[in-house]
Amino acid sequence: MILTDIIPKAAGMLVLDENYNLIEASGVGQQHLADIPVIRQTELDGEGFAVLESSENRVIIYRQDKATMAVYTSRD
Repeated sequence: MILTDIIPKAAGMLVLDENYNLIEASGVGQQHLADIPVIRQTELDGEGFAVLESSENRVIIYRQDKATMAVYTSRD
């Protein structure tokens, strides 16, 4: 299964450990390493999700246990 099977329009992702150290970066996520401090400080809902938006993309953040995944999708 590939990421776009789960999240349509996925263009890349960042996966972080419990200390917000980078585990994996793929696609456009490789160009957004500077987003890690913002991802770290983002408040999540009760289920562990948040969505950030910029003029270029949408970032879906999910935290479970001690890992965090940020998936970058196109806005259109």
